[in-house]
Amino acid sequence: MTPRLMSFILGIGLFCGCERSGSTIDTAEPIRGGTETGETGVGGDTGPAPTNTGLVVFHRYSSYDAWDSVLLMVDLADHSLTEISADWDIDHAMNAHFSPDGSQIVFMGDQRGGERDWDLFLWTIGSSEPPENLTENWGTRDEDPKFTPAGTIVCKSNYDLIELDTTGSVVATLTSDGIAIEQSMPFATTDGSQVIYAQGAGEASDFHLIGRDGTGDSVVQGAQDVQEYYPIVRDAETYLFTRWVSNSNVHDQVYLGHWDGTPARALPLNDESSNNSDAFPYGDDAVFFSSTRQGGLGGYDLYVADIDSPSVVSLSAWNPDINTALEELGAAFYR
Repeated sequence: MTPRLMSFILGIGLFCGCERSGSTIDTAEPIRGGTETGETGVGGDTGPAPTNTGLVVFHRYSSYDAWDSVLLMVDLADHSLTEISADWDIDHAMNAHFSPDGSQIVFMGDQRGGERDWDLFLWTIGSSEPPENLTENWGTRDEDPKFTPAGTIVCKSNYDLIELDTTGSVVATLTSDGIAIEQSMPFATTDGSQVIYAQGAGEASDFHLIGRDGTGDSVVQGAQDVQEYYPIVRDAETYLFTRWVSNSNVHDQVYLGHWDGTPARALPLNDESSNNSDAFPYGDDAVFFSSTRQGGLGGYDLYVADIDSPSVVSLSAWNPDINTALEELGAAFYR
């Protein structure tokens, strides 16, 4: 394990490597890790506990089409895991993102009993009140919400991009092409002046950068004949994203893109025989990501890795109930 990765994930205790059969999440009380570990990271690293501050939120489902996604949160202060959406009247909650001050999350889901049309929800962390539906009765498919540094929210609404405040009022329209051109997955730059987003789908997808006022739209990443998606701003110089290995090898891989036009590079954490996606920054030099690589518990599992090292550690080492035979995806971190 590299010293940098160790500095991120070294903590105060090690977790148990007990059997997972019959393991359940108690939605009333957080799950806490044990005191010993048998979990081992891919490449032979033993997975210690995480740093002792911060929150990680992610979603879990059996499949995207099953409409059974739930949101879970890991508190790094005590290594607990809680299914935060258990008592909400919301189906298929996913793709959560923290507000700039870490007090709220925004996410997409469907109000239970309503039309399957996607809404955006805002929840104050730790509140006993249910999340607020920001797009209720809009009659649009509202997806992919992300907070901006100013605390507003950029999202996909039908096939275009808009910005709204935390009361659900639209404050800006970034694109207005309608169904003719699909735009999705917006994420504001660190200074909040621009938004990176995916345009198109499949092998025709590329990344564009557009001003928050809807001007200056330009392509920033456009590899030919490969799918590129899930752009996540890392800092003022770089962003993370997911793309195929090639047109003939469509396994997803995590890449590091550069705003100055330096060619993007695949990160050493990748495994070209599995899917690796949904990367999110963890401090200055590490990332959370999801992977279907061998050695996991089935489907996508959550991992952490240094961006400059091939060594990865399963988050099962942090708490044995984080990864399951289902799909764990869309991790976001706040410290």
